[in-house]
Amino acid sequence: MNDEELPVIDGSLTRESHLILQQFTSHNQISSFTLAIIKFILLLENSCKEDVRVVPTSVRSSIEGIESALYQDELQSLTLTDSEISLLESAAFQFINHTMAGVVSLRSLFPPLDKSAEDLLHALLPITKLVQLNLWEDSAMKSEIQNLLKSEIFKKIKRAVDVWTEDRLAMLDEHVAYSQCQTDPVLPQTSSLADLLQEVCVICTPKPAYQEMFHKVNVNYYKTICLRVDHMLAHKVKELVHEMNYYQKRYQSYQVNIRDSSRISLKLFLAIKNIYSVLKKSIPDREVFKLRMVHFDQWFEESLIFWLETFKSECNMRMEKALEIDKDFVPVTSQVKHSNSSVDVLSSFAKITTEWRDIGVQDADHLLIGAIKISNVICDGTRLYADKIASILECNGYYDGNSTEFDINQQVCITVNNIEYIRRYLSQLAEMLNYEDISRSLTLKYDDDAVGRQSFQMLNRLISTASEDIVLKERNLLQKIVDQMEPNLNKHIKIFSSAASLATTCDQEF
Repeated sequence: MNDEELPVIDGSLTRESHLILQQFTSHNQISSFTLAIIKFILLLENSCKEDVRVVPTSVRSSIEGIESALYQDELQSLTLTDSEISLLESAAFQFINHTMAGVVSLRSLFPPLDKSAEDLLHALLPITKLVQLNLWEDSAMKSEIQNLLKSEIFKKIKRAVDVWTEDRLAMLDEHVAYSQCQTDPVLPQTSSLADLLQEVCVICTPKPAYQEMFHKVNVNYYKTICLRVDHMLAHKVKELVHEMNYYQKRYQSYQVNIRDSSRISLKLFLAIKNIYSVLKKSIPDREVFKLRMVHFDQWFEESLIFWLETFKSECNMRMEKALEIDKDFVPVTSQVKHSNSSVDVLSSFAKITTEWRDIGVQDADHLLIGAIKISNVICDGTRLYADKIASILECNGYYDGNSTEFDINQQVCITVNNIEYIRRYLSQLAEMLNYEDISRSLTLKYDDDAVGRQSFQMLNRLISTASEDIVLKERNLLQKIVDQMEPNLNKHIKIFSSAASLATTCDQEF
């Protein structure tokens, strides 16, 4: 028998039945409140039966009847008898369990969709109305009902998160299995997991409207899903980080492998950092320790060394490419006297410092190691650029000593200016890498001012030494240019001297 064929109960009575009930309640001095309670209990019990169909609005109407009775008799002392409390508790729990069983069949509650929340709240409306009844104020029943309701909703939300994440992780593994692009699956797996984390990050960013819907049933939706997502994904992340560390150790002698794997592991790190930031916002400070990703930065301590090495190789590679393209040293615009290669090199330096700040290392010792490594990368990069500029000038015949004439043209000026333009960037390095903050962090960690002061001096010494080296290269370069110009200068000086002597002789004869 389908639902349409079942007998319908809507809580209403015929006119004759209503008159009989009035006479009975009046004769036995039964209050309207007690009558409303009995009617409510009967509706709750019938709602759980399979052989009748209770109109959903009838339960809500019955609740409104109880509220009306409470309002009408508010000056009286309204209490429930022990038998009424027992019947009501039994019917209420039976009704809640029956309603929650139907909720299980509703659409998934993760990822959060407005329609899913609306369906859930509509199905739970009779229960929420039941919980909000004033007659529970002095009873432990209200707390029991609320706890049961929250427990069942939590189970459904957690189950939805589990199913979704398990499916997505399975799809990730299947995608990698079919991929023929990599011989080692850890690289595509790690990259795909980073993409998945970015997607989850968007999903877990709270929507006020959705949060408010669940607040009506005293459920912190985003706290629940954030804790569950962390539980489901943390193990997979940690597992792949461990496999990536093993991969990089195995191929540490192969620059291409290290460069590619470092790019991917850094992508994963930034994705975890992003999602951890989102998850933490939805969880009270006192419960953040529950997150399994809370110490995610420690998982990447081995990867950090490879990232720093990759910064160096990528910087040198970009420099080589920039100089290869910028063969003629054409100025960037008519307003400046340096060429595109210097701009590209500074762009690569800026990219390194930006990525380092994005990593956001917290440990003072790791900060110092990173600052030293990156400072050396940039300082060595400026030295290498200056050397290559000098080599280019030499290859162009400025130092071969065979030229009968030497002229200072725009190309020579721009070439020399490129070196100075790069050198001046070093003066910004201390601020970009936060040398002062690193010094303070070390002072606090070791409770020793000398440690912070010495680290600060050491970092600045790297810059000053590199700057002095570049200045020396510039002087040598300019000296070679002057040496090349010397024959022409002497030649012109002789011409001018001869002309001046001739003019003096003529003046004396006249």
